[in-house]
Amino acid sequence: MRVSLFSLDISGESKSKKLENYSLKLEEAFTGGVSTDLIVLPEFFTTGFPANRIEAESGEGITLSWLKEVAHRYSAAVLASFPVSDGIHFFNRAFFVTPEGSSKHYDKRHLFSYGGEDKEYTKGNKKLIVNFKGVSISVNICYDLRFPVWSRNVGMEYDLLINIANWPSSRSCVIEPLLKSRAIENLCYAAFLNRSGSDAVSSYNGERLFYDYNGKDVIPIKTGTNFSCYEFSINTLVEYRERFGAWRDADKFEILL
Repeated sequence: MRVSLFSLDISGESKSKKLENYSLKLEEAFTGGVSTDLIVLPEFFTTGFPANRIEAESGEGITLSWLKEVAHRYSAAVLASFPVSDGIHFFNRAFFVTPEGSSKHYDKRHLFSYGGEDKEYTKGNKKLIVNFKGVSISVNICYDLRFPVWSRNVGMEYDLLINIANWPSSRSCVIEPLLKSRAIENLCYAAFLNRSGSDAVSSYNGERLFYDYNGKDVIPIKTGTNFSCYEFSINTLVEYRERFGAWRDADKFEILL
C-alpha cells in the first residue's frame, strides 16, 4: 500500500481558497504518474487549531464534498479532520473517504484541555478501524498520541495507525518517541502527519513520519517540500506477527467510556 502525507500550511485565507490551493498542491505532487492508495491531510486542515465553533460544518458541507472529489479524482482514499456540528454538539471529526464516495468518521477522543478544546468540543467514544485494500487502518488525532491505552491494538485488529495533528514545535521533541512506542507496542506500522507554517499562537514543523513495527523508519519513495509518499507491505507485517507473537501475551482490559 502507498500512503501520501501532506504537511499543509494552514494559512489565514478563506476556506474555499484554501481548498483551491490544496487542489493545486495535490496535482503537483501526483504529476508524473506517481499513484497513491491513501492521501492524508492534517487535523483541522481548513481552519487550523483551535477552531471557532462558527467554522463547524454539517457532515455534508463544502469540506466533505471536496474530500469526496479528491478521492474520486485520484482513485484513492482520503483522511482529514475538520470541525463538525450535529446541531447540538461540536466534534473534532476525522473523515475517511473512499474513491467510491462512502465515508466513515472518528471523533477525537482526547480533547486538548491545555488549549481549551474540551470547552468547545465533545469527545468521541468510539474507535475507527477501516479496512481498505486489505489493510486495517486505525485513526487518531493529535493529542490521542499521548494515551497508549486508547490505541492498544487488541488482537491485532489494525495494521496501520495514523495520527493527524496540529502539534506545536514547542512540544515537538516528544512526537518521535511516542510514535515509535505506538508502533512497537502494537506491532503495527505507524504514521504521523503534522501541519506546517505558523499562526498567532504557535509554529509547526510539518513532521511526516512513518515507522514499521520495530520502530524503524520507512523511507519515502517520493518526497517534496510538503509531501511524502510511503510504500509498505502488509505481508511482511503479518509474517512478523506470526514469528514474534508478543501480542498474544498482552494484558486484557476494558476501557470505561
